[in-house]
Amino acid sequence: MLNVINLTLRFLLELMILFSLGYWGFHFDSEIIIQIVLGIGLPLITAIIWGKIISPKATIKLQIIGGRYDGYA
Repeated sequence: MLNVINLTLRFLLELMILFSLGYWGFHFDSEIIIQIVLGIGLPLITAIIWGKIISPKATIKLQIIGGRYDGYA
């Protein structure tokens, strides 16, 4: 049961990060085209990097000094 709660909280935090990046991008003090590019591009690039490098099922594994990163705290 605790594992389900942990994974749910982790997923909600990831969604909040993506939403925050999009919100910041759309409210960036610049021209409208820059706001659109940042508002869509930042969450998209972040999701791609997370999926490829940081996620538990990542295709690219990072070597962590002093131990092994398995995706869980």
